Amino acid sequence: MESQKILSDVFKLFSGASVYNPFEVIIIMISICISLSILSNTTNVTKPDNELPKIPAIDHSSNFSFLMLLRCIAFICVLFQLKKLHKIHSKFNFFFSIMVTLVASIILNNALLSWFKFEISNSFILFVDIVIYTLLLIDVKKCNLIFNSAFEIKNLKEAKKSVVQNLASCASSSSLDTFCMILLIALGNLSESKEIKNFSIFGCLLLASNFLISLTIFPALLSLILQFKSTNESKNYDKLEKSKSEIQLASNTTPLTALNSLKNPVLVYVKLLMTLFLIGVHLKLKFFNDKEFQTSNHSNSTSGKHEQNELHIDSKDKLLLYTESCLLISLIIYIFSTKFIKRNEEQDSQCQTMVYQNSVSCQTEQANTESEITAETEQNFFCSTEECLRYMKENPKRLLEDFSQDQIVDLVLKKHIPIYKLESYFKNPERAVCIRRKVIEIKMNQEYTFKSLPYERYDYSKIIGSCCENVVGYVPVPLGIAGPLLIDGKCYQIPMATTEGTLVASTNRGCTALSSSQGVFTRVLSDGMTRAPLVEFPSAMRAADAKEWLENLDNFSSIKNAFDSTSRFAKLESCKCCIVGKYLYIRFKSTTGDAMGMNMLSKGSEKALLELQKHFPDASVKSVSGNYCTDKKSSAINWIEGRGKSVVCEAIVKGDVVKSVLKTSVKELVDLNLTKNLVGSAMAGSIGGFNAHAANIVTAVFIACGQDPAQVVESSNCLTWMECVNSDDLYISCTMPSIEVGTVGGGTILDAQSSCLKLLGVHGANENAGQNASNLAKIVASAVMAGELSLMSALASGHLVNSHMKYNRSTINLVSQAFSTKINNHL
Repeated sequence: MESQKILSDVFKLFSGASVYNPFEVIIIMISICISLSILSNTTNVTKPDNELPKIPAIDHSSNFSFLMLLRCIAFICVLFQLKKLHKIHSKFNFFFSIMVTLVASIILNNALLSWFKFEISNSFILFVDIVIYTLLLIDVKKCNLIFNSAFEIKNLKEAKKSVVQNLASCASSSSLDTFCMILLIALGNLSESKEIKNFSIFGCLLLASNFLISLTIFPALLSLILQFKSTNESKNYDKLEKSKSEIQLASNTTPLTALNSLKNPVLVYVKLLMTLFLIGVHLKLKFFNDKEFQTSNHSNSTSGKHEQNELHIDSKDKLLLYTESCLLISLIIYIFSTKFIKRNEEQDSQCQTMVYQNSVSCQTEQANTESEITAETEQNFFCSTEECLRYMKENPKRLLEDFSQDQIVDLVLKKHIPIYKLESYFKNPERAVCIRRKVIEIKMNQEYTFKSLPYERYDYSKIIGSCCENVVGYVPVPLGIAGPLLIDGKCYQIPMATTEGTLVASTNRGCTALSSSQGVFTRVLSDGMTRAPLVEFPSAMRAADAKEWLENLDNFSSIKNAFDSTSRFAKLESCKCCIVGKYLYIRFKSTTGDAMGMNMLSKGSEKALLELQKHFPDASVKSVSGNYCTDKKSSAINWIEGRGKSVVCEAIVKGDVVKSVLKTSVKELVDLNLTKNLVGSAMAGSIGGFNAHAANIVTAVFIACGQDPAQVVESSNCLTWMECVNSDDLYISCTMPSIEVGTVGGGTILDAQSSCLKLLGVHGANENAGQNASNLAKIVASAVMAGELSLMSALASGHLVNSHMKYNRSTINLVSQAFSTKINNHL
């Protein structure tokens, strides 16, 4: 992997040299052409011309007919290339760059032919061959995409980066095409005709040279055109208001996405097979025809033409050395670059599949470009802040896709764009995240604030408006699996997201002990989420009147009808009232289907209060939540009345399993549970905390499955009970009256969290409303029992400290790591 990345960086550096130094590259190529011409002229004086290889002329009718047939076929292919140019509506600048590249190819190949001592007997045929070979090698559609994508970017530096990145992405395909065509044309050496042999060598030379030109002259010319364009646009920035279709094209069709769409895997495999076959043919000719070649040389030496043969072999040796070097370079680039780009394509295809399923415009190639832009510290504006504001004012509904990152950062820092509304200005939310990170780094004056915080390749469209605001990235949390755990006759693998060592391992041991017996048996005792609004009355008497009115069954029915009308899943079960002076607390309890249901309860409570105010107009709603619910706080009412799903689970663990798996005895477990979990918690005045560490398992499962971690406070209410049964077996139960879970809405919509729910078989809504959420509550309670059993066993046997020293102690040298990080930041 590292070698592939290094090679890719080297190729980017090579193409970048042409893009960022166009004048120097053009001057170097001109100097090479002049030097080759001068060297060839000085050597031709002393060497005869009658033995030099020649460009095929019109000598033999059969050879001439064959060569002209090849030229006609190639010319037809060229016509198809020109037809592509017409179909894709290429710009004049692109056509001009192609023509200049063609002229450069003619000049360079002419110099190379002189240096390799080819006698040009027909200049017109030479010109036609050079044009044909050049246009055959250039992929017009890819070049046009590179050209258009660069022209649609306003920032010159960003446009040049786009060119470099796109040229690097084309490395594998262009090198494979060149390599395959050279091997194919080199088969002409099998012919006994001298004209066809020379035509074959000539074609290989032109293809190798044109490959070099496509990576030097073409990007250099494109860079010069971009510089000329940016100079004109900086003088007249009113060109910023282009048509909406162009901006949509620039934002929707990123360069790499368009280039990747042109790749045909079947065609690539055909070319690979063809290349391997041609290599085999050439190897056979090279190693099995040596004797004939030596015999031929011996006969020539005896014929009295020793000097002419040495000259001929010397010329061919230089030509073969040059051609084979180009072949070797092309093959190396193809082998490494294909693997590197294939890896990127797999990642891109995964992102595009996710985007298609969720109707999201997540452009991963653009994300890579934006991550490179993030590293820039210079601010290069093509327009002032006032001009940007004028554009935004005149086009309030237009997005800011064509603004550079530095321009938007400046607008945010000057408070012209709210930092929390950045996502509304872009089609791709990832760009907004990238800009927000940059703004915060500038405000904090810390360049490496988010250096280790990832943000790329994430579907932010699911987060906006539902899960998080002011997003700057995401925090990966390790995910472990405990299990299998046998629950009600079915095995489950329990996903646990945690950074606490030994937690997953301990829970896994508990799962093994429980599943080795008869497993866990569960039951949901009650199901109902609660919300308790606070209502103020003029007097305590009026509050008491309202309480009595609500407790009447007929009046409750009218409140229930109003409440249930807000959702097809909301079914009001009861309302419990409590009075404090003139304040009335009404605790509504309702089923919520497979959703956790807080929003559903809030909506229904508001509608129910409107119905109450019809009968008590002097009632004033102080708050939709009066803390009598109680949500995300420890409370006795949740422990006694329950909230969410009230679950009880039990299991019997065989005595021999306790000894072999848990390494303790039933008696020790029962005694420890009584003195620690019950008496100890009572002495501490605990509410719902009669357990060893239920919150540990609840939190890990909640994070993995997209639940609200803050609701662990009441969801971890648990009483663990143990006793000895059947003389030597262990009976264990966990009673959890307030597990608040859901399988739809909230964090369950995120891809990673929904995968964990799918693992448990409880993702989304069930046909039997509420069944998936109830099953998830049962799984949570069962996992808590496994964790309780294992931890209590470790405490009873005295193994807790040793296990934590082994599995919960980092081996990283934090002092040296912090020192090296500080040094790197300074560097």
